[in-house]
Amino acid sequence: MHHFDKKFLSLPRQAIPCKLHGVESSQPDGSWPKAAAANMQKFSGKALCVQLHAEGSGVLDVDLFDTSGEGDVSVVQVLVAASLAQLSTVSQPSAPGRAAATSDVATAPVADQAITRPHRNIFPVVKLDNDGGQFEVIVTHTDTPSSFYIQSGRNADILSSCDLLNELFEALDSSEPVDGYCPILGEICCARFSEDQSWYRAVIDSVSADHRHVDMTFVDYGNAQLDVSVLETRPLPEQFSQKPILALKCALFGVCPSQVARDWSSEAVEYMRTQTPLSVKFLAEKIGETDQRTMLVNLCSASGDDVSLSQLLIEAGHGTASAGR
Repeated sequence: MHHFDKKFLSLPRQAIPCKLHGVESSQPDGSWPKAAAANMQKFSGKALCVQLHAEGSGVLDVDLFDTSGEGDVSVVQVLVAASLAQLSTVSQPSAPGRAAATSDVATAPVADQAITRPHRNIFPVVKLDNDGGQFEVIVTHTDTPSSFYIQSGRNADILSSCDLLNELFEALDSSEPVDGYCPILGEICCARFSEDQSWYRAVIDSVSADHRHVDMTFVDYGNAQLDVSVLETRPLPEQFSQKPILALKCALFGVCPSQVARDWSSEAVEYMRTQTPLSVKFLAEKIGETDQRTMLVNLCSASGDDVSLSQLLIEAGHGTASAGR
C-alpha cells in the first residue's frame, strides 16, 4: 500500500457502475452464465455508444452499441440472440409520443434457439463485375440520384431468388405472429409491406425502446418502412437466408447536384422517379464503386435511346456534369 497524493482527490470517479437496460438472465434461477460474461468481455476496450435510460442507487441503466463495424451492434441483442439473456418480462413504458394501445402490444420477446436470425453483415450480396459490359435492370427505389436501388436479371442467382421469394410470400400469407418474437437490430426477417400487404425480406434498422415497433429497409427493393409493429414481422426461414440480396445500391455517374443547391433538390428526386417506373428497363454500365455498398453506374434506356439518365437530369436543370461521382 502507498500513500495517496492529495492532488488526485479532486478527480471524479472514472469507473461508473451500470446495468443493461430491459434485459435479464435466461437462467431459471436468475443467475448469469459464464458465457454471458465472456460475450460481454468481447466488447471490453472498445469505444461504445451509450444510451442512458435511468439512474438509480448510483447505477446507470443503459443500452450499449458497438458502432465500429458497418452496422450498429447492440450488446443486449447479442446476448439475446445467443440465448444467454432474455428481454425483461416486466411491463415497459411506450416509446415517447406513442400510446400503448392494448391491441398493439406484443408479447414480451424471449430468446428462442429455434429461430434463425441472419444478420445483414453476413448476408450474401451479389457483386457485379466491372467488365465494361451492360446489363438490363429496373430501378426499384430512389432516394436521390446518388442513392437508388436496382434489380438485375444478369445473375442466375438473382432470378432463382425471385422464384424462391414467391414461395416465401405464399407461405406467410396466412401465418400467425410468432409468440414472443421481436427482430433485433441488423437482423434480416420477413415483414409485411403496408401498401400491398405482401411479405418481403427486410433488415431491421432500429428497434423502439418498448420493443413493440421497428424501422426497416426492404433488402430486395431498397425502400424503407418506419414504425412497424413487431406483429407484422416473422423470422426468416433459413432456406430463404441463403439467397443473395436482390436490390443493389447505386449512384449515377457523371452528374452531381448544382453548386447552388449542394444537395439534391426534391424536384430532382421527383424527376428521376418519374423517369424510372418499374415498367421501364434500363441498360446499366458499372463504372466503379463509391464505397463497399454502392456501385457507380451509367443508366440508359433499354429501348435504344443512348441518352443517359444523368444527361436527362442535366438537361432538365436538376444537376450539373461531373467528371466522377
